[in-house]
Amino acid sequence: MVHINDLRTAYLWIIPTKILGVPVIFHYRTRWIKSRFSAFLTFLSNKIFVASNFIEKDIPEKFRKKIVKVNNIFSNRKLIKKKRERFNVCFIGSILPQKNLITFCNMAEILIKKNIKVKFLIIGRKTYYFNFLESLLKKKKILNHFLFSDFKKDINKYFELADILVCPEINDGFGRTIIDGMLNRVPVIASNSGGHKELIKNGVNGFLVETFNHEKYAEKIIKLKSNFKLRQKIINNAFKWGCKEYLEGKSKTVDSIYLEYMKIVR
Repeated sequence: MVHINDLRTAYLWIIPTKILGVPVIFHYRTRWIKSRFSAFLTFLSNKIFVASNFIEKDIPEKFRKKIVKVNNIFSNRKLIKKKRERFNVCFIGSILPQKNLITFCNMAEILIKKNIKVKFLIIGRKTYYFNFLESLLKKKKILNHFLFSDFKKDINKYFELADILVCPEINDGFGRTIIDGMLNRVPVIASNSGGHKELIKNGVNGFLVETFNHEKYAEKIIKLKSNFKLRQKIINNAFKWGCKEYLEGKSKTVDSIYLEYMKIVR
């Protein structure tokens, strides 16, 4: 059996494996890519794994009989919160246009003008888009309020620095960073789009904000920063929900589905 996680790998592997008679699982972690070749590769796949209802609904109906929803699985982690004077608002993810970092920067500008004492951390892989983002911050004269860092091996270490996690992505297929934030006891403010709506109950285990509304993002940050009881309530609710839904052993694993499917194809 071959398990494929992205379209580039699918281009190389699906046709040869089908010729050899090997079962193929195509794991969609992002939105369906509309193209004839993508449809052809999906047609050749024996099963389609998806991480959210949002991704499932995006896949053409003729392929949905093949779909199995599989929760992403997360590991237990030891939380080490370091004492510090600075209040950090973080974004964690690749620096790309679809991550909606312009809204994050506009949100930061509002908070800086209101003299809210916050540092902004952008943690993620630098791409061609980084230079544009840096020039935007220079133009706004707020670059000195930002810190940038590339990904390291242990992503959980970054959550030790975070007081609030902002996830403004545009129609993200799932929202793995949101769950990481919840399990690391960091309150999350996310865009009300894509798979995020399946993870956050607004005002209960986080906040959802209209995708490009930087004023609302700023408003929620001020609310969480100034209200310790609210922040703790959100953190506790999110941690309990995240543990129940996503920690290892709490939901159906890919391995268990492999075993079930192998019984069928044999």
